[in-house]
Amino acid sequence: MPEPLPPLNAIRAFEAAARHLSITRAAEELFVTHGAISRQVKNLEEYLKKKLFVRRPRSLILTAAGEAYAELATEILDKLAAETRRLMHGETREKLTVSVIPSFASRWLVPRLSRFYEQHSHWEIMVNATLELVDFERDKVDLAIRFGRGRWQGVASDYLFSSDFVPVCAPGLMDGEYPLREPGDIRYHRLLHTDTREQWTTWLRLADVQGVDVIRDPLYTDANITIQAAIEGRGIALANRRLVMPELNSGRLMTPFALSLSDDVAYYVVYPRGGGHLAKIKTIRDWLLAEARASELETGINAP
Repeated sequence: MPEPLPPLNAIRAFEAAARHLSITRAAEELFVTHGAISRQVKNLEEYLKKKLFVRRPRSLILTAAGEAYAELATEILDKLAAETRRLMHGETREKLTVSVIPSFASRWLVPRLSRFYEQHSHWEIMVNATLELVDFERDKVDLAIRFGRGRWQGVASDYLFSSDFVPVCAPGLMDGEYPLREPGDIRYHRLLHTDTREQWTTWLRLADVQGVDVIRDPLYTDANITIQAAIEGRGIALANRRLVMPELNSGRLMTPFALSLSDDVAYYVVYPRGGGHLAKIKTIRDWLLAEARASELETGINAP
């Protein structure tokens, strides 16, 4: 005879409270009262004979047992919801929307998606390429990849990989009219900028190159445009090494100088706080982190 199971309503109430770490937000999601969620969670704890939460005046903290049970509950409820949609509407693939910076989408994420589908054929990823910061409360987005310091309010973030910017240019500039032999030779060439001229200013200072007027050179709003301008020989760009590896490997771009620019700005996987247990978020997040580690081996660039 099968083991008895706790009431589904109690599991749903607990899972929502665990995901939000809030009784109030769980009640809003499930369209019930605060007291109803509290009672359901208490009933589940009594049924399991385990404390699932440590209750604080304005917050909840999952116990070790609660964290393990929440992860399992989220996975089971997600699968049940997906199978219900499939039976009711004939859907065969789960949809997952990722908000990504355009240059990262085209140069790193999209070329790797075939590997994701080999492992997860029942998922369908919608890539939303935008520079706008995502609002998970408002936008229909499951997960985002953003460039920054990983300290965004109200969201969880996992380090993906660091920034490692190097000068890149078309081969013709290396031995042209003004060959690039030492960093000071940069003063005879146009410098290409993305968003801000601060990065080139910092690189020139590190290279001890003076007398270069960065204000006169082109400023682009997207790294894809900057890199394309460099490929066409319009100047020298500072590019994230990971994003231009295909061009470096093919010889369409070259690095005239080895000096790179790195700081505490990096790429992060960002998702709603408390959403790490959701099957769809966990699936794409874990795959992205694994691909990032694999790219370290491909490029020889290690995380700091």
